Amino acid sequence: MQTVSVLFITLLTCIFIVDANVEKVVFLGPKSESLSAASRSVEQFQSPFLERLDPSNSSLRRILHSQFDSSNIPGESEAWILLDELEEGRRYEVRTCWCATQPTAFDLSVHELSEVLSQHHLFSTFKDYLDVRSALKSVPRVIKTPVNTLTSPENTASIASKLLLRIRAKADYFTTNNRLMTDGLLVDVDIILDPFLFNILPQSLLATGTYLVGLAILAWFLSGTIYSFLERTATQNPPNIPLEAKKSN
Repeated sequence: MQTVSVLFITLLTCIFIVDANVEKVVFLGPKSESLSAASRSVEQFQSPFLERLDPSNSSLRRILHSQFDSSNIPGESEAWILLDELEEGRRYEVRTCWCATQPTAFDLSVHELSEVLSQHHLFSTFKDYLDVRSALKSVPRVIKTPVNTLTSPENTASIASKLLLRIRAKADYFTTNNRLMTDGLLVDVDIILDPFLFNILPQSLLATGTYLVGLAILAWFLSGTIYSFLERTATQNPPNIPLEAKKSN
């Protein structure tokens, strides 16, 4: 029984509480696109103010300004992120995780680059975001892109499996504090790109799945050991039945 107690205590140490919220969007890696490089609009995707996620750099942390009217500070209440190096047809998910004590509603959407270029509303919002980031001189990471990535002899740009992720933060609470109702909250949010394994299970859940399978196998053998112990104990120490009860039977 001492071994059982040690195993039980060991399993308890693996349990911890996380107070957080999660919002996600699931999508498939797109086909590669060819965009006209004649327009200067394509150069927006090379901007050093545009953050990037890919399978090798799959997470980043941002501070977004959640507010009730997102038109007040467009560059701080939303984020545009380039999802790069995606595999065509592979399933992915992007998760946003933030503290449960910061009530915020996140809206996540993914767009193909050609869609952003062709829709005026999307492109103007995207450009305004980059302009605000540029004015704030907030350079997340310089993306070194080869010169010929967006230029080819045919005057086209081959965009291999890229998407644009748009994240919008909106305050999701009510309070008698006038300042919070007017200014909103600054929310620390983790943004994670997670590819699926065989388009079934998110890669980040592999460790959790392995843990659960191992726990199930351990429980199977442990239950047999406990049952054998209880059966042996019952056989060696039969219950004392009163003599009168025996005679009545």
